Amino acid sequence: MAETENREAAMRHVLLACTVLIAVTACSPKGGVPAASSSVAAGVHYIDQTVKVGNAEVVVNEMWSIVDYPEAPKGAVAVAVRWTVHNAGDKPLTDKAFPVMRLVDGKGVVYNPDKALTEAIRDDRAMSDPDGSDLNPGLAETRLAVFEVAAARFNLSDWYMLPADGVKMAFCSQAQALDGKCPASMGVSAS
Repeated sequence: MAETENREAAMRHVLLACTVLIAVTACSPKGGVPAASSSVAAGVHYIDQTVKVGNAEVVVNEMWSIVDYPEAPKGAVAVAVRWTVHNAGDKPLTDKAFPVMRLVDGKGVVYNPDKALTEAIRDDRAMSDPDGSDLNPGLAETRLAVFEVAAARFNLSDWYMLPADGVKMAFCSQAQALDGKCPASMGVSAS
């Protein structure tokens, strides 16, 4: 238990002072406001699009990577996704019915968020911890999910975010996709 607390404390301190964030600002919508809903026909949604998931509407606000953090395994990268959920239904959205952000690699392997890294970065960025609370109708909240993955395997061109089964979200904005300018990487070396 003390080892976990020490690791979390060390992560918070280093992340607070860490200047090694590689921001993917080109992948963030201006103002963090959901754009028009995406086309289901295309099958892939983008960072700046609102996606309907049951009674919830989900939009990814931004994503970035952290390449240097405490106790990171050699060759690892932390991928952080900040996303907003709006309850568009008539009843509270319980924690069990809440969409869960996951990553999927080019081979179809599904990655769940790393709870300790998510908590450390959430605390560092002064974000609240909404987990466990109901979201009442008409309200929205922002969540954070952080994934620890091998830098050598992480490729923006064939990985995607998965906020619900069958809902794929690419690592670029719709404008970038239309211009053929989706980033292939986040500048993370595989060494």
